[in-house]
Amino acid sequence: MSIELTGKVIKVFPTNHVNDKFCKREFVLEVADNPTYPETIIMEVIQDKCDSLDHMKVGDTVTAHLNLKGRKWQKDESSEIRYFNTIQCWKFDKSDQSAPPPTSNQSFTDEEKAPWE
Repeated sequence: MSIELTGKVIKVFPTNHVNDKFCKREFVLEVADNPTYPETIIMEVIQDKCDSLDHMKVGDTVTAHLNLKGRKWQKDESSEIRYFNTIQCWKFDKSDQSAPPPTSNQSFTDEEKAPWE
């Protein structure tokens, strides 16, 4: 499942080396589709993509291209089944914008034209 989210970078975490063969790095985006109630979403990159976050700075506006992943895990036959979700970024694009463009549900009077008109 591929998703795109545009938002402002709130935090970039250091790379976490899980073992000799696997590493991941997390970052947080504030997505303000509804500016009154912005969402803060943590996502991760893995393996060779970890270094790509070195150029990401707090306050940058980026569009993250994501895959939503899920899996189930059970330690053994008698244990409870647990379910996990992961939001995994496979690419991101920096934007020169300081804020995302207005949404299409904004209304303007005849005297007030939208900035893009």
